[in-house]
Amino acid sequence: DRLAARGTLNRILQQHPTNGAAWLQQADLLATTGGTDNEDQAVAAYRQCLAHGGPSLPAHAGILSILVERPDLPAAQTQLDALRKAWPQHPRTTYFEALLALKAGDLSLARQAAEKLVNSAPAEPVYQRLLGAIALQAGDFSQAEQQLAAALKANPGHRALRQQLALAQLQAGQAAKAVATLAPLVTPGPATADVYTLAGVAALQNSEPAKANALFAAANRLKPEDSRLRTSIAMGRLGGSDSTAALGELQSLASQDAGTEATVALIMVRLQRKEYDLALKA
Repeated sequence: DRLAARGTLNRILQQHPTNGAAWLQQADLLATTGGTDNEDQAVAAYRQCLAHGGPSLPAHAGILSILVERPDLPAAQTQLDALRKAWPQHPRTTYFEALLALKAGDLSLARQAAEKLVNSAPAEPVYQRLLGAIALQAGDFSQAEQQLAAALKANPGHRALRQQLALAQLQAGQAAKAVATLAPLVTPGPATADVYTLAGVAALQNSEPAKANALFAAANRLKPEDSRLRTSIAMGRLGGSDSTAALGELQSLASQDAGTEATVALIMVRLQRKEYDLALKA
């Protein structure tokens, strides 16, 4: 098991502290355990791997994965520079170039790098998902759906990817497709509150108010403390002349953890404003 493996690696490293390959294994175990402390230890272990001549490509990539996820973009950029120096033409270098550009908001550079990856390996789901996410952010919904759908076909059980595809379909005005995409998460269930919420938005846009209400109710059952009258009122005002004030009210409610209904409204507004990352996080 994981604990036993770490114990074995600790003993190896005590006897052979310059064993770069063992440091890499230790780092990988720590990185996949989760938690900030384990991630910090993982980064330190990856650096030990690099210092002692261990496999440099996975060590650089391991550090970058942690830094990008946090996100610590300045540190990630420094690490990318080191990776680029060691492996200038490797696909992983190009992948992290695209990912960091996306995180930094440089969609042109991100798209250029991601398209290079997809052109070199058209059937690679990781590259397809990255290009799909970039296209979604850039407002190219056709390419976003194409790439995300291809990635999902290779990974049908990937929940986050399925939600991302549904978001692209919603923004493209294809609510019926979004309903179908989310169906495996909703039926037979149970799903998480965020899935029920997004599925409710899809049903609402697909002119299925009864289904939408049932999905919103399911989300509220998972988070009953989040149902607030003010949220319902603000949602009702969104389509009227005072939608700006309603959005402000929803943002205020969301900052107070006001609940699933506020999340529904924010997703819809963020979609309309092409704020796709915010819609996913709403």
